[in-house]
Amino acid sequence: MPTTSPGSVVDRLDAIGLWPYRRRVLLVVGAAYFFAFFDIVNIGAALPVIEQQFDISSTTAAMAVSVGLVGYVVGALADAAIADRLGPRKGLVISVIALIVGGVIAALADGFAMLLVGRFITGMGIGAEIAAAAAYIAGI
Repeated sequence: MPTTSPGSVVDRLDAIGLWPYRRRVLLVVGAAYFFAFFDIVNIGAALPVIEQQFDISSTTAAMAVSVGLVGYVVGALADAAIADRLGPRKGLVISVIALIVGGVIAALADGFAMLLVGRFITGMGIGAEIAAAAAYIAGI
């Protein structure tokens, strides 16, 4: 097993380039990750409230999580196609719009079906944001 000297690790870290984009892009990418993972973490805490508000079982309420996860996959795939055709910036903008629209629909939902629609659109935005932000970080 080869050993690594401390100098070679420092050399590798020094070889990493600086962020090639403007600072506002870093802010947008950081915000995209923040809101995406904020939603991922907090949906679990919202499940008891969803159960109570819509008078449904915990199994049915868990569909809100599942629909969001399906939306992640659809959104990531759709964003890849959009970013290839229109560029990564427009892909990121579209993902933010989807996240906002889905969040508003979910917040204003007067029935569980409308909540599921909002969660799916929100999931699409999150999946697209994670894909777009990862592409920016990778320098693609």
